[in-house]
Amino acid sequence: MTSLDGEAFSQQLGQLDNLALILADYHLDHDRTGIQVIKKLRQQANWDIPSVIITADQTDKIKKEVQENNAFLLNKPIKPLSLRTLLNRLMKR
Repeated sequence: MTSLDGEAFSQQLGQLDNLALILADYHLDHDRTGIQVIKKLRQQANWDIPSVIITADQTDKIKKEVQENNAFLLNKPIKPLSLRTLLNRLMKR
């Protein structure tokens, strides 16, 4: 499922019993961030869903926020092997 601002996920979370991973861009529509969406989904799901933030923004502020929220960071442009390696690692948890 995709969502430009996270609302589609929030509205259908009850149908997502097997949500295994969140991939989110940092900058979303409506001045929302991927971190905000991750926090909301984790709260609603009542567990720490493995999450990856994807962004071209390489500031220390973003790196710190991602780390503080127990998520992983991939910087754009994304190398396919890096994405595959991280996803395989997260899915084995």
